[in-house]
Amino acid sequence: MSTMIETGFLVDPSAGALQSDDLLCRYVPSNRFIDLIKSSSIWYSRIDNWKIDDPLEGILIPSFSEALAEPHESDATKSFLTARTELYLRSSFACCFMEYSGKDEQHMWDTFCPDGSGAMFVVRAQAVASAMQQTTCTKFFRKVEYIAAEDREGLKIEQIDHAMSTTSSGYLHPGMSYFLKDDRFRAEREVRSVLSPGTFDRSLLYWFFGRNKLVLERHTEVPDMNNIPEGELWLCYEGDGVFDLFKLSEEKTRELTEAITTNFHQTFPTLVAEPGIKVPFHLETIEKIVLSPDLQDSNVRDSELWKCIRDAGLSSRAKIGFHE
Repeated sequence: MSTMIETGFLVDPSAGALQSDDLLCRYVPSNRFIDLIKSSSIWYSRIDNWKIDDPLEGILIPSFSEALAEPHESDATKSFLTARTELYLRSSFACCFMEYSGKDEQHMWDTFCPDGSGAMFVVRAQAVASAMQQTTCTKFFRKVEYIAAEDREGLKIEQIDHAMSTTSSGYLHPGMSYFLKDDRFRAEREVRSVLSPGTFDRSLLYWFFGRNKLVLERHTEVPDMNNIPEGELWLCYEGDGVFDLFKLSEEKTRELTEAITTNFHQTFPTLVAEPGIKVPFHLETIEKIVLSPDLQDSNVRDSELWKCIRDAGLSSRAKIGFHE
């Protein structure tokens, strides 16, 4: 029985949602398909690197930037929130799929296999969702929303802040920004699986409090986040029914911001230093493979790609065809 897969957004979670049985396809060049099979993992690339091809990718919509520019409890808090939001943008990764129509499409081959050699494989949406669950990241999984550049400029936060992550300190999670794409790409019918740092800011706070010998408060109920003293920054995180409350003075907030902006690469290098990450993926969930015509000739059946397909048992489990 097909069920709706959670998008990761709290407000209107059904917007752009997929059903578990929905068929998705992904086009990759031969070398990337070989790596997928050998490593049993899918490559997620850094979103902020995509703006080379699409200027709307990996950037905040104007209303988010405006919200961060508004007055906060203190300049220190404002600097911290801006630094943390920008860090989310720099350290979020995504893997793109297409809603499968039942056939492969020439414009996708041209875009993602420009040298003419590659593969298209088909999986159920649930297979992607299961792979995402193996990570500790914050997870977003839904269809892309296509929008004209001029319309994007007028979007309000309440229209797209589906994460509803505003805290008493005014922090906004830019998650929906990852699912906005220029309207000229609408024919791609794109679906995105996005992994954001998730636990990184809590890990950063544990590290920062430990280094500075600060004491956090641990509560069994949601702590009162009202009446925060002027100049202080309070951050609360819940896990297994326990609420960890981090209270920072204005001076310590400035030090934390400095840790994010200057020392973060040394402290948590795997989050922002890599062009992408690999996420374990079950090859047996691949239902169909379509190969480029150059891989059809008998003289290439001993190629590395074909060897990988056979060794992984895909030749017997998945339906294999060729692009015409």
